[in-house]
Amino acid sequence: MKKIIITIITISFGVCVFAKDLNTLASEWGQLTTRQARIDYVQDNISDIVQAYPIWIKNGRKPQTTGLFAVAYWHTTAFDNVSDYEAVRLSPQKLYQIRSATNPNWYEDLKNGGWKLDGQQLTDWQIFELARSARDTESVEKILLNAPMYLFLTTGFDTASKTLLRMKDCEKAKEKLIELQTIIATRNPNDARLDVLKTYLRIVREKCIDAKLK
Repeated sequence: MKKIIITIITISFGVCVFAKDLNTLASEWGQLTTRQARIDYVQDNISDIVQAYPIWIKNGRKPQTTGLFAVAYWHTTAFDNVSDYEAVRLSPQKLYQIRSATNPNWYEDLKNGGWKLDGQQLTDWQIFELARSARDTESVEKILLNAPMYLFLTTGFDTASKTLLRMKDCEKAKEKLIELQTIIATRNPNDARLDVLKTYLRIVREKCIDAKLK
């Protein structure tokens, strides 16, 4: 019996010693470069990620680690019991999929209710991500017209730029595309997305000229 107790204590001590803290997780996460590597990492370290989650929240939800917890929410069941407001901060797309699967009116109810979850007002980015998941072009356009373009530099770039390309108000679309172009060029003048924006801007400028000639 004494040997069993000693073994359990030893194992427990070893788990505590080798558990990864938030800094370690963030450092290792930052070195991953592929989607599959990130999924594998999350699945291999989910216990430590769950323990680090409240510390991440307490420390202000540093954005460089958001992806770690978002992937954990997407690819494990460890965060299935978080509130809707917590879920929308991790991945609006997955929350949309989950809620819409059981309630087809969930998105429209949220929209008609003023974009609030659990009594909390959603941010422009969260509304944009939910709206593009629902293919709600009207709401996507409204956000693009009023929000700063730096919000759409990552996963939202393709939707944002194509929506601006198709927007009827070509002058406003041109203004927003130039804003997006300037932000990207300032950060990285060799960014391949600049070629896309150059093409889109040419098309939008032509639309503006045609509109003035009518």
